[in-house]
Amino acid sequence: MSAPEYNELFEAELSGENKEVYLIWWLTVTLKYIKEFPIPDLKAKQSDIEKQLIKIVSSPEPYPTPGHAFRNLVGKCLVEMYTRAETRTMFDVLQAFMKVAGDFKAPADRDGSKLAALSCVGGVMAVFGANVMSFMVEIATVTLKTAKASSSTLLRYQALVALEKSISTAKRAITDATMKGILKQCRNCLADKVLPVQHAAANPSSSTTQVECAAHVPQPVQKHKDRENIDDDAITPSQATKPLQQTSPILRNLFTLITLDVACRIASLLSNALSFVNGFILQNVEDPAELQQHQLSPGVKHE
Repeated sequence: MSAPEYNELFEAELSGENKEVYLIWWLTVTLKYIKEFPIPDLKAKQSDIEKQLIKIVSSPEPYPTPGHAFRNLVGKCLVEMYTRAETRTMFDVLQAFMKVAGDFKAPADRDGSKLAALSCVGGVMAVFGANVMSFMVEIATVTLKTAKASSSTLLRYQALVALEKSISTAKRAITDATMKGILKQCRNCLADKVLPVQHAAANPSSSTTQVECAAHVPQPVQKHKDRENIDDDAITPSQATKPLQQTSPILRNLFTLITLDVACRIASLLSNALSFVNGFILQNVEDPAELQQHQLSPGVKHE
């Protein structure tokens, strides 16, 4: 079976009524080409394919607004191409996508392009984030601002999903200030009226909490091999409290919230238990007036 041939995208076909159908067909054929074509030939066509994919996402005239099917196929094409071909151009492609996603002055009809850009950035970062960790701060800034200011539910959700995927592979590039901003915004999004946004906000916050905890885990004290110096290796009480004193305010606040949550749950359980016992007593114990009538005199024995 011969390998599929690369088909150029003809923009003249995008002026008709079936432009979405034609674009879906081209993306499907291109994805098959990327998967099956010989790597040397694929590298020769990589630049042209990347330019076309960027155009599909940015959607200038006469390209249609990229929907769910478009952004999924574009993301798959990029991941498959960078898996088989060169990754040197990945930086430029991600930069082009971030330019689209970070255009906060764009009108509302550009939300479809922003959705596609964030979706592709998240898909690429989920696999190759360790290769482009320098993008992590910019991704965090754009996604957090989008989640905070956008009125589109889909855009807020996609921004948080892209952030979570980026953190999964490029978490070492997150600074303390960026981590604080992520936790703050995700905590606010947990009160969002839309359940998918709440669910998406829980994932980045949990990932950053793991990063924070890992960054502040105290290193184990290495035991000295010389038994004569065992007293020098003993940890004093002041040294034992240093890791807790050096813990960041974010982690201390997190521990405080967890402790308060546990205390509230325990108090609720105790309150429910007391209510149950009180109800049980009221239902099974005789009326106090009847008990007084049946009380025996001090000198009478009950048979």
